[in-house]
Amino acid sequence: FVHIMAARVLVATLAMAAAAATTCDGKIGVRNMLYTGNARFMKHFSYFSQKLRGGTKAKAKAFSSSKSRKLFLASKSPRRREILEAMGFSFDVQTQNVDESFGDEIAPEDVAKFLAEKKAKGVLNLISGDDIVISADTTVLIDKDVLGKPKDREEAIQTLQRLSGRTHAVITGVCVATQTKFVSFDDTAYVTFRELTQDEIEHYVDAHKPFDKAGSYGIQDWIGMVAITKLEGSYYTVMGLPSSRLYETLTKDFKF
Repeated sequence: FVHIMAARVLVATLAMAAAAATTCDGKIGVRNMLYTGNARFMKHFSYFSQKLRGGTKAKAKAFSSSKSRKLFLASKSPRRREILEAMGFSFDVQTQNVDESFGDEIAPEDVAKFLAEKKAKGVLNLISGDDIVISADTTVLIDKDVLGKPKDREEAIQTLQRLSGRTHAVITGVCVATQTKFVSFDDTAYVTFRELTQDEIEHYVDAHKPFDKAGSYGIQDWIGMVAITKLEGSYYTVMGLPSSRLYETLTKDFKF
């Protein structure tokens, strides 16, 4: 921090000196000298910044790799992998085909957590010792109906037509488990879309093919950028993994 503040002071000093030389003297030689000195400084400052960032990454990597237990993500979702990586965890992906059906006795708001638990149980027999499994499932709810992944283009278009101009709930259920411990939770966010035109809906479906996304859209996609007018809750819950609650569960409940 001290080095960074010193560097900022030096940059400001050089800038003021350059301005003063241009105003008071106006000599090209003085300006060239200052610009040359500034260029040299920026070269060294850039090198220093890169080394500092590299050192931070190295420390984070060392911290993560120092864990004696292994962490497994029971999901094929690239979004969940990106989030878990961005959180600084080292992990392996371990999936198992699981029946994702659910009965009428499961309340719509409980479906995501129910399926996350199912996925965790499906891979627990593939890990050993104190290794940890993370599984997740995301559902979209509107009018008490559970909207999962669309089967085809037509269903994706129909789903987005239904979400257009309205607010819906996005629930991501998470299960964190070992052979001896089982913790599950869910997190809800509320997303509001403006009115979508038919051309916008068809363009999004054809260009982004959201067939692996609950509710037929990804908040990180084009449609999320141009059509979502309001978000209540965690962006990462909508993306597929409530990072804050997951981090708390891993560090507090599992001491990871």
